[in-house]
Amino acid sequence: MAGSFGALGADISCAVFNPAGLGRFSRSFAEITGIASRNVNNSTFNGQETQRIAGKGGISGLGMVITSDISERGNGILYQQLGFGLNRIEGFHNVFRYEGQQYASLLDGFTSQAEGIDPGSLNDYFPFSSNLAYQTSVINYYAPTQTYSSLLNSGDVIHNRTVETNGGQNELFVSYSFNYLNKLYLGASVGFRHHKYEEKMKHNEALTDTNGTPLRSFNYHYDLFTSGWGTNLKFGAIYLFNESFRAGLSLHSPTFGELTDSWSASMSSQFEDSTKVLASNLVPSGNYKYRI
Repeated sequence: MAGSFGALGADISCAVFNPAGLGRFSRSFAEITGIASRNVNNSTFNGQETQRIAGKGGISGLGMVITSDISERGNGILYQQLGFGLNRIEGFHNVFRYEGQQYASLLDGFTSQAEGIDPGSLNDYFPFSSNLAYQTSVINYYAPTQTYSSLLNSGDVIHNRTVETNGGQNELFVSYSFNYLNKLYLGASVGFRHHKYEEKMKHNEALTDTNGTPLRSFNYHYDLFTSGWGTNLKFGAIYLFNESFRAGLSLHSPTFGELTDSWSASMSSQFEDSTKVLASNLVPSGNYKYRI
């Protein structure tokens, strides 16, 4: 139905499109709506195809409209409605993965990034990338020439990366609307929008040829989490020219809110005879709060 409820009305989701649509109710009403989604993602990396399927279910709409018959007042207003509830605006649940073999590695970028920086200062400049690689010994520093090198040899590496996202945007609303002579419907609502987004990236590389190096594989993880609240106003009108033709008009304010981003990264490496895991005090994290 997309946005057509902005003119049709009589549905809880109208609070998102056009709050005047709640004015179409002539009796009290409660509603709950479920949702099920299935995403199929295909990726190709150096000729190798990979597929991941992500499924999600839950509640997309929940609300109640309390309707009062005030037609006896004789002012042309037949019904008034007070509505409140929750609507799912957007879902972020998804996952994709790719796998394949190539010569280039994530360590190449970490190595070149670290060039010209003393190992003791890597955490100040690149705490989420090069410093992790140095602390887990997958890149080394050669003091006489002041250069970095990785423990990769001239062989290929097998890449395996998965990115999973979760969260969504939900809007709590409180609305008021009324029906004027079954022709004109007016409404307004206040929305409180909650935003939650989570992204987890897991990257693994394994060497295809281990001659001349003790390194076998490494794992790199990067996590991002965003959350916050915002507020908006909506005003709307619906006019019935006849039972077959009607028009809706709505005005939405921007959503004014505050969000906080939090992120962290970690790394581990597997060698011929040992495994190196990043010490807890070296796991970097950051956060940033901003208004939109």
